[in-house]
Formats: sequence, structure tokens, C-alpha cells
Amino acid sequence: MKEEWTLIEDNGRQRFYRLNFIASKFPGSFSTIDEILETGHEYLNKMYSIAEDCSGGFNKVCISDSMMHAERLVFPVVTIKNKNDGTERLLVIPDEIDGIMTSLIDGGDCRSIYRDETYLHRLRLANK
Repeated sequence: MKEEWTLIEDNGRQRFYRLNFIASKFPGSFSTIDEILETGHEYLNKMYSIAEDCSGGFNKVCISDSMMHAERLVFPVVTIKNKNDGTERLLVIPDEIDGIMTSLIDGGDCRSIYRDETYLHRLRLANK
């Protein structure tokens, strides 16, 4: 079976994947691509711009584990470029596209956390 994604960065709590497909439908969100990009633009300042065309969807995601309680969420990721020196970095857009938000007060819910591959597979199925 062909691998549909590649791990490009892992900092322990957050894993970044490059998808071998464009995700424009999201199993855990009703947000449109335009709404997600609007959220991303809110986090950019005058020094950065989005360095790729995301009008058709996203090809990178971040699967993130909460630091405070049992929760795992999936977010779209875009590459942004520094307008001054041209350096690029990844920006996690804080609009979850899969996963279940859990209660911090209750310590989260371990039953709502799945392996990364489960979220990636659901995303692939939504975009077939």
C-alpha cells in the first residue's frame, strides 16, 4: 500500500505531516478553506506572507497533543515566508479539522485519542 503522508517534523507534542494529496474536506470541521485561511491571515504580521497557494486545500497538517490534559487535535499547516530575508517556516492555523476537544477541568478523555495514522486515514477518506 502506498504511503499517503510523510512525517516532516516531530517535536514530541506536535507531529507535522506532508500529505500526498490535497485536503479540502475535513472530517472534524465544518469550516471552509476560505474561513481557515482567514484565521491563518489573522496570525500573520507585516513580516510574513503565506508562501504557497492554499486556495484548493492543504497538503500539510499538524497532529498536536495538549500539554495540560488528554486531547489530540489536527490542524492545517501552511508554509510562511519572511518578507525581509525569504526564510520559510511552518505555521499551524488554529482551526482544528479533526480530533475531539475535551474538558480541561476533567483532565481530558483518553478514549478520544487515536493513533496519528487514524486521523490521517480519515482525512484521506474524506478527500477521495
